[in-house]
Amino acid sequence: MTNFQRVHRAEGATGDQPSVLDEATEIDLLAGLYVRNARGHVMAALRAAVTDAEDAEAELDLIGSAATHAQVSTTLRYSRGAVGKSRKAAELRQAYRSAKNGA
Repeated sequence: MTNFQRVHRAEGATGDQPSVLDEATEIDLLAGLYVRNARGHVMAALRAAVTDAEDAEAELDLIGSAATHAQVSTTLRYSRGAVGKSRKAAELRQAYRSAKNGA
């Protein structure tokens, strides 16, 4: 720990998390760190759920509603299913060519 920071238990603070204060500004350098980390885990879980639903060929509107997205473009940003999309596009392309060639 440098001489610019010190561990401090703020008066009236709840929980066991200490604060790391910048002595010059008295700003807590750890404030919001837990919230930022937790938010990242929630977003990762939501991305996984959207990707799984898309791989299961659920309708995009239904996926967006379940993820509480107002716009489809938001749901598309959450999807990591590029492999599933490519596979589905290849299957559709093959079916189209088969129908077109009469095979």
